[in-house]
Amino acid sequence: MPIVYSSSLSVNPELDAKTEYAQCIRALKPSDVPCIYCHYPKTHSHGTYRRKPFTFHEVRDLWDIHRRYCPHPDCGRTFALLPSLLAPYARFVIVAQDMAVAVLAEGTSYEQTAIHLDEHGVSPSESTLRRWFTRMQEQTREMVPLLSRLLQNEEPNRLLPTLRKHVRDAYVCAYYDRLNLWGQVHSGGWNLLRRIVCLFAPSAAGNRVSYGLSPD
Repeated sequence: MPIVYSSSLSVNPELDAKTEYAQCIRALKPSDVPCIYCHYPKTHSHGTYRRKPFTFHEVRDLWDIHRRYCPHPDCGRTFALLPSLLAPYARFVIVAQDMAVAVLAEGTSYEQTAIHLDEHGVSPSESTLRRWFTRMQEQTREMVPLLSRLLQNEEPNRLLPTLRKHVRDAYVCAYYDRLNLWGQVHSGGWNLLRRIVCLFAPSAAGNRVSYGLSPD
């Protein structure tokens, strides 16, 4: 079941993000979400499934993720709408993953990064931290030029930060520097653009971010 993203949701505080997600879902009309497979112009609510990602302060937050159904007789498939706080199949919220990867890119050790996260009640294993960082290293080579163009299209005279020196990974640092300039608090904002495979999703399948929802 491919995953799609809702693009109008905030992230802080998490309770507000969940409330806003629920409000957006309730406001959806059939014509707001065409089928991501056959492009039939209407889909209908098709229940929910549950996600319980690890968040801060040793809390696992329960989300009821909305599903859609295509009524076209030649299709009949379903897909889900995720809030931008969550990556497909990821066990931790995107904010926590960003927190870890950003400090690792600057050169903080894995051990110190784990301690830093633990102070916020987030306890991924070192192998998980390494997976997050390796995945981001692979993707930022493509992301940074795209994000740079996005920023300069918004403001042609904007001066972008140069690549940092004496860091573990200059491109990952550049991504977060540009994300801050863009005014996004976490990588879910980039995922909504669907330029490349979804950040922090364990699966690399290209259909994980197939459609962007923008409720009125």
